[in-house]
Amino acid sequence: MKFPFAVGLSLALGPAVATAATVLMDTGERFQGQITGMSSGSVQLQGEFGRLSLPWSRIVELEADEPLQATLSSGARLNGTIRLRQGSIGFLEPGLNQLTLPVEAIVALAPVDTPDLRLEARLNVGLAATNGNTDTESYHVNGEFIARGSRNRFRLGGQYKYTSEESRRTENNASAALSYDHFLSDNWYLNTNFGLARDEFKDLALRTTAGIGMGYQFWDRPGSRLATELGVSYIHEDFDEAEDRGQPAARYALDFLRRLTAGPTLFHRHEVLAGLEHGKDILLHAETGLRLTLLENVTGTVQINYDYDWKPAPGTERADTTYLITIGYSFLP
Repeated sequence: MKFPFAVGLSLALGPAVATAATVLMDTGERFQGQITGMSSGSVQLQGEFGRLSLPWSRIVELEADEPLQATLSSGARLNGTIRLRQGSIGFLEPGLNQLTLPVEAIVALAPVDTPDLRLEARLNVGLAATNGNTDTESYHVNGEFIARGSRNRFRLGGQYKYTSEESRRTENNASAALSYDHFLSDNWYLNTNFGLARDEFKDLALRTTAGIGMGYQFWDRPGSRLATELGVSYIHEDFDEAEDRGQPAARYALDFLRRLTAGPTLFHRHEVLAGLEHGKDILLHAETGLRLTLLENVTGTVQINYDYDWKPAPGTERADTTYLITIGYSFLP
């Protein structure tokens, strides 16, 4: 028997709301709402349509955006973000993402009490050295810390790269970034950002950037997020040899992360600063990579960083590309 047509119509015509689960029934009907529980073979879904009780055995797909506590027929309990497809249950969280359960193994679902503060941190290290005909050393360290509350988010990140050949430095640069976001709604937020960078072989003693703007968080859940930011910044560059300079700039940034079904996590972020006094003064920093879970909290990352400076110091190149393979430790929600 079909579920009430009025419910489907209210979903199609009603205003969009932040939802925690999408459910597809064997009738082809799709519902979005908050899972409040599951017992006696039925899932309770709360949404704009009111409260529905959906037979668990007739659900063919389920995607939860928030962790749920699943009680198994054995009595064991698992907390994780659930995906139901083709009669099997999977989880997104590291440590559970290799686990697959039949639908009938789950006898109850309940919301998980999530803390107001969510912490995320990672530290990655890459080392390389050769001895013999050529003596080289290369070190790269990068890290990130994110603290997210219901209305506020702090993010701190940084990286350092050093390379030498025959005891002579050939690369020596570092950068750090700090941002604070205040959420006005589930999606829109005010953004403030501050950054520092130095590069010995670009004649750059210190670049300082500070800016404000607006951001839009399309989604932010364990293992997956997408956000864009627009705003204005001020850039000041202090050079060792060249003349120092500073100017206001327009800023655009994107942050994307997605844990793939196969297990690895794809990530990409970039920031573009375009000078408002000289339109061709453009700074671009981009990071793209793939992160794999090697052990419970140990990760391996393959990453490409690209930096472009339309107007570098005299005698230096506009573009730099860095290829990285690192081992790291991650603390994830």
